[in-house]
Amino acid sequence: MIDLTDWVCWLCSVVEIQHKEDQHLEKFLDLYRTGRLPRLQFFLIMLAVALLEFIPATMLFGSAETLVDTALQMGLGSPIVLGFVLYCLLINALFAWPATARRLHDINASGWWIVFIEIVGRVPFVGGVLNLLFFAILLFKKGASGENQFGAVPAPDRGIIDALLNK
Repeated sequence: MIDLTDWVCWLCSVVEIQHKEDQHLEKFLDLYRTGRLPRLQFFLIMLAVALLEFIPATMLFGSAETLVDTALQMGLGSPIVLGFVLYCLLINALFAWPATARRLHDINASGWWIVFIEIVGRVPFVGGVLNLLFFAILLFKKGASGENQFGAVPAPDRGIIDALLNK
């Protein structure tokens, strides 16, 4: 069983947040501060978000089809469906949106683009394509060189194996 404190320490080491061992809350809050986030760190945070949403979804519903069937049969007001939707919103608000805002800052764009993407993302088919395109841009576009209005250049991305194995 992984201790939550150990997981937060690992996540902070991956995103290269400097901290003392007894300042877990302080290093967790560093995810929300303004600044820039390089591509690899953004990818690892989004991977953690996907796992935090996928694993409970699989345990509760078995598959996405079952989730949709449950929502249709029981209604969106069903405690299970509503609880899961609120859980996903919480995970996104705590991890995905701050990481996306910082990644947007790295490419010299306003974090307010998240609002646009969240609204457009609700349009059937078009929203999914735009969300995928938006994520690809954030994942592959190189950050602005030099200091920009959002802060100094972040530390260069470490290799993925180095980031995962070396704290």
